[in-house]
Amino acid sequence: MTTEKNRQKIITAFMDLVARDSWDEISMPAIARAASVKLEVLRATYDSRLAILEDLARRTDMAVLRDVDPNLHEEKVRDRFFEILMLRLDVLTPYKPGLKALARRARRDPLLALVLVRTVFQSQGWMVMAAGLGAEGLQGAVRTKAVTFAYLDTMRVWFEDDEPGLAKTMAALDKALRTAERRLQRLARFGKLVMPGRFKATDRNKEATETGDDAAPAAASG
Repeated sequence: MTTEKNRQKIITAFMDLVARDSWDEISMPAIARAASVKLEVLRATYDSRLAILEDLARRTDMAVLRDVDPNLHEEKVRDRFFEILMLRLDVLTPYKPGLKALARRARRDPLLALVLVRTVFQSQGWMVMAAGLGAEGLQGAVRTKAVTFAYLDTMRVWFEDDEPGLAKTMAALDKALRTAERRLQRLARFGKLVMPGRFKATDRNKEATETGDDAAPAAASG
């Protein structure tokens, strides 16, 4: 009953509804009708609207992890994140109107905002790992948080950027990653003073730390 085809139909129909209708009007029966599936099929596939959003995030993670350049580890850390996050936005392009509507709704709905931020944070942990860095422990959490804020700042510009080349989006992402880099370099220096055992350069980010490159992901690192 729950097939890959049904999952994709449900996600697409749901995001179309989110782009068009009020969040409060989007019921599970409405989603089933829009996706042309029986309500029992929807129930067997997703428990709630938020479960659909979480699956969209998970599928986006998987698409990025699958398509990321295997030679990306040879690039500077900041450049890795630039490529990965632009790839993520490319994967999400079909859902851009719905995501924009969700962002507007979240500004008035603290519970929805909390769920969305948590989901984005979990996904960005995978993006950190895609960049060849660790997302575990205190250092990984700090790194992931920095990348999450850079990504969210960039999405605000992306929502309004309708140019084919996404020049404004790319400029915003570059600026956001540089800002995260500077903040994390300062935090890493402070962390090494107060918690020297928790903020160490690992072999994977040693080069970036030594050269001062890419803190968004190096010194604190990421």
